[in-house]
Amino acid sequence: MTILRPKICGCIVEADVALIERMAPLVDLFELRLDLIGDNWREIVSHLKKPWIACNRSPEQGGQGETDAGKRLFKLHQAIACGAAIVDIEWQTPSLTTVVASLNGQVETLVSWHDFSATPPQPALLEIVRRQSEAGAAIVKVAAMSRSKSDALRMLRLFPCCPNLRLVAVAMGSHGTWTRVVAPFCGAYFTYAALSYGKEAAPGQLTVVALRQIYANAAKNLQISQKVMEKTS
Repeated sequence: MTILRPKICGCIVEADVALIERMAPLVDLFELRLDLIGDNWREIVSHLKKPWIACNRSPEQGGQGETDAGKRLFKLHQAIACGAAIVDIEWQTPSLTTVVASLNGQVETLVSWHDFSATPPQPALLEIVRRQSEAGAAIVKVAAMSRSKSDALRMLRLFPCCPNLRLVAVAMGSHGTWTRVVAPFCGAYFTYAALSYGKEAAPGQLTVVALRQIYANAAKNLQISQKVMEKTS
């Protein structure tokens, strides 16, 4: 029986090379948070043995990058030159379609949108996803703060509505933590995780180790169930 191995993106928020190398076998790709790491982010690049996303998050979207979009994009271009496989471009970026078009062909573009206050209604979320896709995104990311189980479920319900998109829908906050586990089984292109406790890049993130342990336990239980069914059939 083949067990799905969900794809995990490990979020790098500081220049801890030892931690990065320790977590590398457990992740499928990394997110390099240029805005959180600071000017020494280049020192990490040579230690990344998996594909990585360059992200320079603006203050308006929960990050610590420059307020000027041009300056943030300049650093992203530097990251491309250093080997980034994917670049995170915020949906609010001026001339988004033009920016994405200029990058497509060099790297894959992930167009992201965040709401740290609430989860919008389903039609509003779908409209945001549609516009991100129409802007040329290779990967679409939407993240919203969940204040209840119904908020979290609303994010998961995006996946069956967008079967042809490489979509990452994140329910942030404690009410959405469980969705980070199940999202890959619902159709998420990958799920984000912290490299260790206290190093979370967004509210509600689990650690890479915790996620892999959950998936390993689930796979073991499935295998046991399969064997029991075979014996009793």
